[in-house]
Amino acid sequence: MKKVGTILVSFALLLSFGGCSRTKTFDVYHARSLSIQSADSGTMITIVDEAELEAIAMNFASIQWKRAGKNQDSTGWSYRLCWYDENGKCMEDVTIVNNGQILWNGYLYTSKQVVINTTMLEELLYKYGV
Repeated sequence: MKKVGTILVSFALLLSFGGCSRTKTFDVYHARSLSIQSADSGTMITIVDEAELEAIAMNFASIQWKRAGKNQDSTGWSYRLCWYDENGKCMEDVTIVNNGQILWNGYLYTSKQVVINTTMLEELLYKYGV
């Protein structure tokens, strides 16, 4: 009986600690536009092309982000993305620190599996930012 109690307590602790690991995924497929700002140049562009929006949404939505700490733990950034709905309201506002780290809603998130295609963002900034 004591073994069963120990197993139950261990299982309960495992479940309670599981809640401490916060993850986030982004569903931005319904966005009508996306603004991208480069930290390097300050250039800001707006993407409205459906194919380009879908390519970015597919890349970003495929990443599972794990909360790593408050945003004060991070220094610097590379890109700022804001997806807008049909009414022009910002759906998601994300700052990319690097291709495996973002700042969202006051927290730093990391991903080790899939990374953001920052090359695609840079190409779009070059294409529309001139």
